[in-house]
Amino acid sequence: MPRMRGPEALEAILKIKPGQKVVIFSSSSDPQYVFENSARQKGAADCLYKPFELTDLLAAIKRALGSLPNIA
Repeated sequence: MPRMRGPEALEAILKIKPGQKVVIFSSSSDPQYVFENSARQKGAADCLYKPFELTDLLAAIKRALGSLPNIA
């Protein structure tokens, strides 16, 4: 993001809409999960690292919402 990094964006989103489910996408893999743990502590529902598979995204959405919506 040119103006805001992920953690700052997360804080801004949650300030505008507390309780919003937010999944963070990161372009760099973090083998020690420091970024992921920090994002979750700040309120992210989940964190995915690019590139990710569609199944990973669907699983993150399911974890965030508690279930997948019925998309017919």
